[in-house]
Amino acid sequence: MEQTMTVTVLYYARLADKAGCEQEKVTLTPQTTLPELYETLSREYDFGCGHQDLEVIINEQLANWSDTLRDGDSVAFMRPIAGG
Repeated sequence: MEQTMTVTVLYYARLADKAGCEQEKVTLTPQTTLPELYETLSREYDFGCGHQDLEVIINEQLANWSDTLRDGDSVAFMRPIAGG
């Protein structure tokens, strides 16, 4: 039997509008990468932008797209915030 893990995906702004919710629990295999997770969700909700256009946040900390997901993590995909 293949192991799974559950992460909470948080949506903000346009992504929340497209997903029709502000968060959801997603069941994944432990080998799922952040880009794979995003691309799966993007196909489902038609986000209209690639992961390279977004920043990823894991457990309220800015993360890298190469970081590893763990069971129970919260993940958010956001447009980079411009300062000035």
